[in-house]
Amino acid sequence: MTTTPRHFRDYRGLPMPLLDVAAHRRIEVRDADASLMRRAAEAAAEWVLASLGDKVRGGSVLVCAGPGNNGGDALLCALQLHRRGVAVRAVVPVRPGGGDALAAFESARQAGVPLLVDLPDDATGCAVAVDGLFGIGLRRPLGGPFEALAAALSSLRSPTRPVLALDLPSGLDADTGRPVGGGPVVAASATLAMIALKPGLFTGLGRDYTGRVWLAPLGLTDGLPHSRATSRSNAEGSGDADAAGAILNAPGLFLPSLPARRAAAHKGTFGTVAIVGGDTGTCGATLLSARAALSAGAGRVHAVMLGTGAPAYDAPHPEIMIRAADKFDWDSADALSVGAGMGRSDSARAVLGRAIETGKPAVLDADALNLLADDGALAARAAAAGDRFVLTPHPGEAARLLGTDTGTVEANRPGALRQLQQRFRCTVVLKGSGTLIGRVGAPALLNPTGNAGLASGGTGDVLGGLIGAFLAQRLSPGDAAAAAVYWHGRAAETLAERGIGPAGLTAGELAPEVRGLMNQALHERDGREGDGPLVALADADAAGSPRQAPLY
Repeated sequence: MTTTPRHFRDYRGLPMPLLDVAAHRRIEVRDADASLMRRAAEAAAEWVLASLGDKVRGGSVLVCAGPGNNGGDALLCALQLHRRGVAVRAVVPVRPGGGDALAAFESARQAGVPLLVDLPDDATGCAVAVDGLFGIGLRRPLGGPFEALAAALSSLRSPTRPVLALDLPSGLDADTGRPVGGGPVVAASATLAMIALKPGLFTGLGRDYTGRVWLAPLGLTDGLPHSRATSRSNAEGSGDADAAGAILNAPGLFLPSLPARRAAAHKGTFGTVAIVGGDTGTCGATLLSARAALSAGAGRVHAVMLGTGAPAYDAPHPEIMIRAADKFDWDSADALSVGAGMGRSDSARAVLGRAIETGKPAVLDADALNLLADDGALAARAAAAGDRFVLTPHPGEAARLLGTDTGTVEANRPGALRQLQQRFRCTVVLKGSGTLIGRVGAPALLNPTGNAGLASGGTGDVLGGLIGAFLAQRLSPGDAAAAAVYWHGRAAETLAERGIGPAGLTAGELAPEVRGLMNQALHERDGREGDGPLVALADADAAGSPRQAPLY
């Protein structure tokens, strides 16, 4: 599908609110009426018809319906398609017990929709399949006939045979993005979220199962993006992560904070960032981070090395000033990014302590986080330093900081983010599929960009350099983290679209791509078309119109 059907909202690039199951239920109780299931079915049928295109008359549709309201949506979708002349069959292994779902079952049966108990032998002949087994109410693993149907739906998915999941893929936890009870999950080609987007569609393992996500507000939510002002005014003040109040990360949240590139600007305008790390043998991590900071627009970049063996200069980017840690003037930097290749030696511990004491905004990444996990006193000093830090743990580092294991962190990523913020009282970036950004005094963000190309060495160092560069440009820690995480992930996506990844994508390829994305966004924001002002020359072209040329 290349166009957005009328019932849907294309949320991509917009800061959309995310609702957990509890918040979703409150909206349903408050605003839903008897027409809700019909509206959901109409939206689903419209998606199927748009997907079928010119195959409406010749293609068949297979609908799999569970016993609850998600199954009711699917059955009414089948009824809508049947009435429009589409060859549709519905597999209903368990008859609904009552309520709207039973009414939908009876309506479909009376209208002549073929209702089957088992998957037909010729299921692979369908043009589109619909997963309406279970929605947000599922609390135990799929079992019995539903486990078999989930496997069948997943196997039906192909580039030419889309599988549409209604609200979310059956078996997926809407809040965490984990398989419910560790059971099977339908692997869909697309997901049509009803009423609102759910966190689990974008975090945990959710993105492996959802395909492209569409939104049908159904009139219960306005489907409008969460505004920058609203995101700040709705904050509770604690900055704790809350899945119910999370927002999908998008440029509209951070782009207004980026400084304009005015003609009178100078290198001091865009700040100086120091990338601190570089133990013996791991200087490459520090240089990767420094190069990223340069590409993200910092006015000046220092690479501060703890160990020996660092090059006298960075040949690809001699603009980077390489300094030994014991000779570095900390007052020369506006912001810091600490940890890339730093190691966990006593000298690294001392340098981290010095960085904490500077009073400057700083990214604490990689070995800086491991040192905080090892040293409770150092962690307490960081927590007492206020909200000027950005911590960027991956799940393993988060587990060490919290004194738990990686599995526990991954089982409840919003909960882990909340605990980290409560302990350190600063912005926290919990990396992973659907990176979470906990901001101080504002709702948490869930990042929708990125791909498997980021699962390679050095990409985290690049992210740390990007955040440091944005801190140096006077963005708040929350905005700096949001901008860096969004463009870091988007760069991986746009590179993959050109065949540079996800397999074989290297960390060093990300920063130049981020630079291009950032400049495109700045040009669109500021409305500038050229490199300088234009003047009309005295002479005219052959048509008699004054020629336009750059002033310089």
